[in-house]
Amino acid sequence: MEQNLIGAMPWIVTSAEPMLTAAQANTQAEFDRAYRSISQDSAYRGRNLLYIAGLHVDISPSPEQAFVLTKFIPWAAYVQLKNGERYVLEQEALFARLQACSADNPQQLGLDAAIQMMEDEEEIYLHLPY
Repeated sequence: MEQNLIGAMPWIVTSAEPMLTAAQANTQAEFDRAYRSISQDSAYRGRNLLYIAGLHVDISPSPEQAFVLTKFIPWAAYVQLKNGERYVLEQEALFARLQACSADNPQQLGLDAAIQMMEDEEEIYLHLPY
C-alpha cells in the first residue's frame, strides 16, 4: 500500500478528506496492477471477463441499526471479450453502463431463505491435524 500511495502523497496531504483521497489513490493503483496482470495472463485469453474495481465505504450504524452500512463506489472496469476485444471503462462510462442495466435479477436469492437453509443443514464436523 505504501508503494501505491507514495506518488499521490502531495494530493493526499492537501486534500480536505485525506483518508478518502488515500483510498481513491490506492484503488486506482490496485486496479491498474490487477487489470494489467489479468490482460497479460494467458489463462484468461479467449474468455469473457469483467473486472470491476471500486471503493467500499463503511458508514457507522446509528444506535438502532445492527450492522454497518456498506456502499460500493465503482472506480473503473476492465472488459475482455473472448473474441480478443479489450477495453477499460473509466468511472463515468462505467456508471452509465451500470445505470443502463435492468434492476430486475431473475436469479436473485432471498437472503432469509438462504440463511435458513444453511441453519437447517446437519452439522459437518471437520477434524484438522494439529
